[in-house]
Amino acid sequence: MGNINSINYLRPDSGNLPLLPLPFYAYCTGIHTATPSYTQYNEEINHFVELLWCVKGIGEIEFYGTKYEIHPNDIFFWLPFEKHKRKALSPEWEVRWLAFDGPFAESIMLSYRYARHQKAVIPYPAETFAEIEKLIIENSPFAMRKLLSLILYVLACAGGTDSSSNYTGKYFKHAQYLINSQISDPFLDINSICNTLKISRMKLTKIFNESVGVPPGRYILNRRLALAQSLLTGTDLPISEIAERCGFANSQTFLKFIRRSLGASPLEIREINRQKGSSTVYGKNIQKKMFEIE
Repeated sequence: MGNINSINYLRPDSGNLPLLPLPFYAYCTGIHTATPSYTQYNEEINHFVELLWCVKGIGEIEFYGTKYEIHPNDIFFWLPFEKHKRKALSPEWEVRWLAFDGPFAESIMLSYRYARHQKAVIPYPAETFAEIEKLIIENSPFAMRKLLSLILYVLACAGGTDSSSNYTGKYFKHAQYLINSQISDPFLDINSICNTLKISRMKLTKIFNESVGVPPGRYILNRRLALAQSLLTGTDLPISEIAERCGFANSQTFLKFIRRSLGASPLEIREINRQKGSSTVYGKNIQKKMFEIE
């Protein structure tokens, strides 16, 4: 059996978003050192964006059926609600992770248009992560604001080759805009995007796999689920209106989608959120069923 040593630095009162208004917040950071035969599954519903930075050794990440071999200075990231598993391939695999949440966390991560798996442009910024460790447990307004700048610096360091000017980047940017602007349209699907961009389904799927590591159909579902959870936990809108805003033709289909994705009904999610007094749902009271939709 493999094993793992983990050092974690978690934001105080991590079950709730801070009251200080900011676009996003540092949630946690730390270092995992794993040995072969150890496999880690994300069993809970993660509400945060997570960036993984390989420090030394070699590991493997399996993400929606695709396996990625991770080498030193490689980067990988996950968005909220995305499941994966990872394991060490070398005698010792050391990785740093950084997670952040809040109202614009996902949007900020996606705005960089990074590939899910890429090589960082500069070496692992150990001093910056050490400063994040100190500030994340301080919980003062200044510390929370400075953490934002440090996270943005880490993201700058994590950048690989610029994809904004190449074929894949241009098409992905256009497709992403179509999805975000038409998410309430029940007829939004792979075919409609292909027709607008005038490319084949195979080409669109390749572009999404290269850009974000998931096929376009899964990406649309992820966006609808993220919007649904945001509206369920952050507003008092009727379920029928939320279903419409998320692109569902009727409430019944929406109810099935939410239950199959999160393991609870929309009303149960709202009740859990009220009990926790939080703006997000943190999964321990929800069955660990993620993205079982075919």
